[in-house]
Amino acid sequence: MSSIDSIRQNPALADELSKELDTVRETCTSCGACVKHCAFLNKYGDPFTIAGRLRSGSITEAVAFECSLCGLCEAICPQGVQPARMFLAMRRSAVDKGVAEMKPYRRLLSYEARGHSRLFAHYAIPQGCDTVLFPGCTLPGTRPAATAALTARLHELVPNLGVVLDCCHKPSHDLGRQEFFAMRFGAIRERLLKAGVSTILTACPNCTKTFRAYGDGLEIRTVYELLADAEGPAPERSAVEVMVHDPCPFRHDEPVRAASRKLLEVRRLGVHEPKRTGRRTQCCGEGGSVGCVDAALADNWTSSRLEQSEGLPIAASCAGCAAMLRRAGADAHHVLDLYFHPVETLSGTIKPSGFLAGYLNRLRYKKKLKKTIR
Repeated sequence: MSSIDSIRQNPALADELSKELDTVRETCTSCGACVKHCAFLNKYGDPFTIAGRLRSGSITEAVAFECSLCGLCEAICPQGVQPARMFLAMRRSAVDKGVAEMKPYRRLLSYEARGHSRLFAHYAIPQGCDTVLFPGCTLPGTRPAATAALTARLHELVPNLGVVLDCCHKPSHDLGRQEFFAMRFGAIRERLLKAGVSTILTACPNCTKTFRAYGDGLEIRTVYELLADAEGPAPERSAVEVMVHDPCPFRHDEPVRAASRKLLEVRRLGVHEPKRTGRRTQCCGEGGSVGCVDAALADNWTSSRLEQSEGLPIAASCAGCAAMLRRAGADAHHVLDLYFHPVETLSGTIKPSGFLAGYLNRLRYKKKLKKTIR
């Protein structure tokens, strides 16, 4: 009996993993194109080899927790193979069999749980509202000024706007906790639909990806697109340049990437494209929570991204990416900070809040919403 068949509890997950392994074995040619750009694949082999090693039992599903699930391998692959699907199925299998060690992710899962708790979650949906802002967990905490400005601007564009504070549970999804994720996100979706909500405006790339994949019956649009559509032509650029870092979830979302760049350009900022950009953007190092189990692999991505910045400030439409790059020493900012407060952001007058202050900011934002949206 191979490792993927033992201790099985959920037959559906066994079928999912088996199908993904078969697909990779049938389509991957071991050309090595993806391996050249990924430290994880350099360590364990190309997707074809990894699938074979798992089949033979020479490795276990646990190796998948060292994959960032970033999707760069798919973007590079000349055959269109999607190895990240296999690695996610491996994570789900490990969780299902009870062999996935969750202790390294305790802090992350606590952060997720607090975001969904009665203390921090809030559904400010006025009567007749069909569109809500779902800002995510990190943006309201780390960037209160940008969040306040965003909320005010969206109210101008969507007068009867609602705001929902909750966690989409993407961390659990990516850690392979599929049944838990499906239960929690399913409840959020049902609550929104029952409240008459039909459109979700997202600011977080991970929330965007999650809602688009699992939010049946809901239309998903990013705040970047809405803001950019409301702007006229970009003025002549100044001499100030920023390097744009595209978050992995926006890898295949050209309209969102274009909107993020326009928001910078209307503030007269020059946009510098790194070596890896657009569809071939690379992970900031936070993807897949790899740093919880192999800091070196995560740091490899972060260091590479910093080198590509050539000393320029970095603009990211993901609060998590910006935080990850700042921790490594980069002058990284959120696109919304640069859009709403460009001078203060680049001068350092406005800085992202720290861990504890972030929770206080979220509570203050919730308190304000309870007063202003009824």
